[in-house]
Amino acid sequence: MGKGNSGSKVKTASSLRAAENLISKGFSGGFIGFNAVGGSNVDGVIEESDLIIENLGEEYSHELKILLKKIEKKDKLTKEKGIKELKEVVLKDNVSENKIIYNAYAVMFPKLCGHASPTIRSLALDLLKILISLLKKDASKKLKLVMPYIIFSTSDASSQVKRQGDSLIEVCFPGKRSQIFITFKEQLNDLCMQVINKTHKLMKPQKFVEDETDKQREGRLIAQSLGTLLKLIEYSNDKEYNKKLSEKFSNPVIINYLTSLTVLVKATYLELILKLSKDNEDIFIETKLSSIILSNLDNDDILLCKAAFNCFLKFAQNDKYFEKIDINKAIIPKIVKIVRKCYIKWSFISDNLLPIFDIICKRNKIKKQFFTESILDSLLEREIEKKTADSFVQSINEIFKYSFFTSEGDTNLVNYLLEYFKRLLDYCFTINDSTITKCVLDLGIWIFKKGKEKKIMENKKFDMLVDYIIDGLVKKFPDFEDFSIKFYEGTNCQKFKKDLLSFPQVSTELYLSLTKDKSNDSQNISLEPLFKRFTDTEDQTIKVQILQKSLNESNEKELCEYFEKHLDLNDPFTCLAVIQAIDDNNINKLNIVTIKNCILVIYNAVGNKKISGLVFESLKHLYKYFDDNACEKAFLSLIKVPSPDVYLALLDLLANINYIPNIEGNLICFLFKILTKIKKGISLECSERFKKIFDTYNDGTYNIEETNKIYESFLKSKKISRIIEFSENAAILSDCNFLPFLIWDDKFDEYSKFLSKNFYSLLYKDVNEFNCEENIKDVNTEETFSLLLKKCLIIKQIIKSDNQYDENRGKKSVLLMMAFNRILQLIKQDSYMKDLELDYTFDLEKYNPNELNLALTIEYRNYPCYKYLLTENKEIDVKKPTSKELRTLIENNELKNKIYLDDDWEEWLFLYTEDKKKLESLNYILNVFLEDADIFNVYSLENADDFRVCGLVTLFSYCVENIENIISNDNNISMQLFRNSIRLGCDIITKREKAAKKIRGYHTVAENYELKEWIFVIQSVFPNILKIFTHLNNISFSFYISNINLINSISNCIITIIDQVKCDEIVNEPNMEMEDSTKKYIYIFTELMQNKFSAHIQIVAASLFHTVLPLYFYYENKKLIDETKKESENITAEKCVAILPPVITALLKKIDLEQIKIDNENNGLPTTYIPFELLLWNSLIYFFKTLEADEKLLYMEALDSELVSIGLGITMFYLPDAPFNRENSSKKHFKEIPKFRNCPEDSYLTLSNYACYVFYQTLKTIPVFIRQWINLLPNSTKGSIKDYIVKYFSPSIIDEELNNSSTWKEKSGSRLSIKVYKVIKTIEAFYEIEPGSGMNLRIILQDDYPLSLPIVETDKSVVAKKINNKWLMQVSTYISHQNGLIISGLQQWKRNFDKHLEGIENCSICIMIVNSVNNQLPRVKCKQCKHKFHAQCLYKWFDTSNNSSCPLCRTEFI
Repeated sequence: MGKGNSGSKVKTASSLRAAENLISKGFSGGFIGFNAVGGSNVDGVIEESDLIIENLGEEYSHELKILLKKIEKKDKLTKEKGIKELKEVVLKDNVSENKIIYNAYAVMFPKLCGHASPTIRSLALDLLKILISLLKKDASKKLKLVMPYIIFSTSDASSQVKRQGDSLIEVCFPGKRSQIFITFKEQLNDLCMQVINKTHKLMKPQKFVEDETDKQREGRLIAQSLGTLLKLIEYSNDKEYNKKLSEKFSNPVIINYLTSLTVLVKATYLELILKLSKDNEDIFIETKLSSIILSNLDNDDILLCKAAFNCFLKFAQNDKYFEKIDINKAIIPKIVKIVRKCYIKWSFISDNLLPIFDIICKRNKIKKQFFTESILDSLLEREIEKKTADSFVQSINEIFKYSFFTSEGDTNLVNYLLEYFKRLLDYCFTINDSTITKCVLDLGIWIFKKGKEKKIMENKKFDMLVDYIIDGLVKKFPDFEDFSIKFYEGTNCQKFKKDLLSFPQVSTELYLSLTKDKSNDSQNISLEPLFKRFTDTEDQTIKVQILQKSLNESNEKELCEYFEKHLDLNDPFTCLAVIQAIDDNNINKLNIVTIKNCILVIYNAVGNKKISGLVFESLKHLYKYFDDNACEKAFLSLIKVPSPDVYLALLDLLANINYIPNIEGNLICFLFKILTKIKKGISLECSERFKKIFDTYNDGTYNIEETNKIYESFLKSKKISRIIEFSENAAILSDCNFLPFLIWDDKFDEYSKFLSKNFYSLLYKDVNEFNCEENIKDVNTEETFSLLLKKCLIIKQIIKSDNQYDENRGKKSVLLMMAFNRILQLIKQDSYMKDLELDYTFDLEKYNPNELNLALTIEYRNYPCYKYLLTENKEIDVKKPTSKELRTLIENNELKNKIYLDDDWEEWLFLYTEDKKKLESLNYILNVFLEDADIFNVYSLENADDFRVCGLVTLFSYCVENIENIISNDNNISMQLFRNSIRLGCDIITKREKAAKKIRGYHTVAENYELKEWIFVIQSVFPNILKIFTHLNNISFSFYISNINLINSISNCIITIIDQVKCDEIVNEPNMEMEDSTKKYIYIFTELMQNKFSAHIQIVAASLFHTVLPLYFYYENKKLIDETKKESENITAEKCVAILPPVITALLKKIDLEQIKIDNENNGLPTTYIPFELLLWNSLIYFFKTLEADEKLLYMEALDSELVSIGLGITMFYLPDAPFNRENSSKKHFKEIPKFRNCPEDSYLTLSNYACYVFYQTLKTIPVFIRQWINLLPNSTKGSIKDYIVKYFSPSIIDEELNNSSTWKEKSGSRLSIKVYKVIKTIEAFYEIEPGSGMNLRIILQDDYPLSLPIVETDKSVVAKKINNKWLMQVSTYISHQNGLIISGLQQWKRNFDKHLEGIENCSICIMIVNSVNNQLPRVKCKQCKHKFHAQCLYKWFDTSNNSSCPLCRTEFI
């Protein structure tokens, strides 16, 4: 706020006055007045600093005014936050609101555009871009105000701001950039010239210079103006305008002024001069600029240096420049100085050095050699010194080539250059740098080629140069052998080659490389040096090349001498080199015995894993030399190594040589067993070899069942990943029809019966016929199911590969695969979590249904697994009876074709029987019950639904009596049919209860007899369904996959009806105390939560656990709870402390986080079940979340930091790296309790989503413990965890807090009112004392809430300052030190106010009415002085004072 009367207040009675005030604040003239933005005229005087905000009309909400006020603040962080928050409001796309925002913001924008902070300038442009793009034509009225500054920002020194300016123009005015510059040319020119002339108000000294001094600001804005003018010249293409600018910027005063400023200004100024000099460079050459440009060629700033070089190259084309600047006295010394001492980025100078060198050499031929020597010597000196990371060799190359090529017979210059190249060679050989070596090599080759082509020097000098190169190379071998090869290839200099080979230092590789072409010089070169070096090299390729050369260029006698003298033919690598060197042209030069011995040595080496089996490819052409002894040794060596290449070699050996190996058992089985051990893909050639072996060696004893035993044993012992790997090999060999990959008749029959019987209950919805029970073997369901899954994976790969397999077996395999796929999809459909081991789909379109129908014989067509597999089940639309009609129809025998009846049907109807007809009748009846289970008749008679009601009660009563049989692994058809009846019974209850829940929303129970009766039914059947559920803990995996639909139905049923059953009814046990039965069921539910087959069971067990937990907590803390409920004025000697149930604390503290980590690293994260430790921690959090505030405070005292660390450690371990992303931005899994999948389209529950839910609830429920836990973490992990929470969880928690506060409703007549400002994350509460008067409280949530505490502020108070401060502190304390919602804190604040107004006495210790720890009123009264205290405060007083006396009168309490 300004001081004094003048200038501190501005009249704004008219638009003219407002416009004048804007101009005085630094905005350019011609802007529209403020009143056009505000929407109304405001008379009177206002503070200048508050001009924009105070003049806003009533159409601006309080929230908007606060945001605009923030943007006006001087503080950078506040201003930045204000722009971001205003952006959030704008993005809501409220057109009317955005219009008024734009009107105000357009006036503020010019000043924001010149702010010292690049971040603020960038944010300001981004917000303006959004406003213009949303408002479109409605934004046009203010464009004249903002557009010059938008264009101005595109020349900002900050690349971030520049990008934002360019983006704004591209997004809002696509394709109109040139038009914009032309349209606003005059305003732009005025703006830039005012800034350059320092007449613009933005150039005035600033009050705050922390981010940028006045000098820095002046330099930045002037450079930005020059850059804008540069673009204006480009887009306007106006020669007259350019001429005016040239005259202005060639003015000596302007030149002196601009070149005295920062390097950024000077660099931009020189760029502008370069642009203007295209039309008339003479006007600038005559000025001081000529010497300024030269002096800045070596400036440390790269931008200024670059601009100076560009100007110099431009001006140096003009003779007048050299009249102004002396080439010998000024230019040459400057260039030499730059080359010798300039340490800026050399890459830029090197790009311009050759053009400058050319200009000087052409204009000063007399001193050309002197200049050349100075430059080249300086470059080499700098290269050798290596004071910087730059390389000067490329520049040396360019200058050397230019000088050598333009020497024009100057012998002295040529001699100098040759000596210089020798110095360069010496440096190259010393430094051994690949980049330098390449440059020197290229230069040497160039000298030879161009020197001879242009005859620049004599042959004698070339020979001397060759001798010098060879002498240097030989001393540096073997490092520079590659140099030698490339030099020879580039020059083809025979003298170089001949002389070099005469040196003994030449390596074998180089020797071979130089002699690979049979030239006249290399024909008679001795092979002795090569054989001597044979053992020195480890390179197998070199060894082969040596031997190939010796085989091709020597006779048999010489070879024998060389081999005996130099080769160790017991070494496998030597033998391999010999074999690989042999071809059809030279094989006759070696003894056949030598060849055989080499082959056997290689086979033994492969068998001992010394050599890869890939070598056998090079032996195939030598099989004709094998005898039986060699074959046997080779066979025994090959069978030791199960690798693809060795396997091919083994098959190749057996297929191409007439040899029968001496083995026990069948050869095909033997080879198949080896195949199962091979992990990598075998060759396609294996199939042909295998068939050839089978045709050759099969004597009629081969039995596919024997091979199948090997096959199934392999499948059972391996994981899915290994099976998928093996399927590639199976596909390659699928046309070998004697192998057991595809299903043959016996296996088809066996597996068809297995699927039809064991999964009958899963298939029963679609199929109600069964005729394959006869002769079905009892097999291990789990093992056979897993085996079939693996076989189907291999079959699928074979069918997809489309190899030439047996069509009949292929079709039967596809049929079986489709049947298995149907069952697999049914299991997946009822699964709660995705089982990766079962996540396969076997759908192939290889055969059409008609082809497969022909392959499926009549005897199998009614098998449940094939029924309707190939044809649609066309149901005839037959009217089904209703539940009410059903009994009458049965009694009248009208459903005899649907229901089996006898005289005793009422006695057996809802019971288990071995008779399948009776059970099918029961299922038909239950299906009818299910059809209309969601209908409740308001006017029905009392007994109308008795048939269904009594049937359900009878069904579940019988189930409990025979629970052991129902949950057993017995999978006979009768038992499966009865389990289906139980499933239907559960589905009836679920469907009917869901319908009842809807009706209860708008009908009273009294109006509907069936609804009242239904509550009784639920309470009757629930204990029995619960008994069935509690026995599911003992199920096997076989039972799970066969009866997953039953488990699903039981789980859904319990979850649906649990809210209709009281907690004590769940745990009620005859002849057992309630406390004991509660503990019993807690243990049962805990065991069920550890089930690893079904997540359904886990979630239901957890839900039951949650329901019973309050009762369990009560029995563990009964004494404390009873005492808390008493409103006693006395206090006991010992303070009762709450405890958490031992079962939970013990189980949590037993958890070993390190062991969990190790287990999951070894086995992977669980996908089919929820880790028990996560469920257990969630149960504790869920319990705390559901408690009332007083109860929560009571139990929170028992929660220690060790439990919190364990719980959070568990949750953090299972959290995903990114809980949501752009593709999947849903945050539902944070807030919703995981629901069951009711249809296949519902998403699966994932462990990561459940972990997010638990973590989110933990953050909300115990934020104080979270803050304490994070503060104790090491700094190395604290930051990343904070960032994770703030990024993914804090926004949702803040939203929920704000929503809770905005939707809070107090009873009528309440004094408390609450307002929520979501954009600024603020909650305002007002407590009305009397009409128009009261106390205001403001709570501001920070972005990292709940990790940081909210800011609590108050404006005014009608109570004493001491009391007010106490209440304010209590609200802060409640939020910061207790685990409560903000709305709960506000209610606590209200309660204090209420009690204060009621006249209730304060606690004499804490001076508060409501205790901040347990929310209790002062009840404990001193018998002597009659003052009242909180019990909590007294216990604290007793502890600190070490006595039990009254704090006021010192009378003993106890």
